Amino acid sequence: MRASFRTAEKRTPWAIQALCNGCGPSGLGKLVPDFNSCWARAGDKHDWEYTEGGTLIDMMRADFRFLARLLMCAADANCWKWIYLFPCAVIYFAAVFLFGWFNFHWRWKPRAHEEMLELARKVLAKEE
Repeated sequence: MRASFRTAEKRTPWAIQALCNGCGPSGLGKLVPDFNSCWARAGDKHDWEYTEGGTLIDMMRADFRFLARLLMCAADANCWKWIYLFPCAVIYFAAVFLFGWFNFHWRWKPRAHEEMLELARKVLAKEE
């Protein structure tokens, strides 16, 4: 069964912390500011979907979901903030869409939840 971010968020938040870094390239997640305090969460969900991997369709699905989440963040912002958040969301999406394929885990089918947890354990073991 495909790994669920929502399930991991409730049951294994340590796995999300190990595999996701908010918005930004690996190791540089703090480079992108957390506009409207929900961009990091959108980035974490996107990182989770990229780590799950899959085919080109899975990658495109993850990217367009990411755009939708960023636009929802912008729409929830104060009246004056959305003026710059919408273009930022579109520009950031374009960069991810064009260059994200370097970080996507290409597979015939997405990782299952157990595989994601095992990967998180390996990442945490490496950090220690």
